Amino acid sequence: MIRIARNFSHMFSAFNAAIELAAAVENHRAPSARALRVLGIPEQQFRAVNY
Repeated sequence: MIRIARNFSHMFSAFNAAIELAAAVENHRAPSARALRVLGIPEQQFRAVNY
């Protein structure tokens, strides 16, 4: 039961991070380091992209 709850927690965390990242890019601002880390995107590589 705990494993199922943990999997749902990770899923919602990733979904929230993806929404935050999309909103930040759409508004031409930098997303949080936490959102990038949750999604497994290296922060320095993302910062190099012109958005």
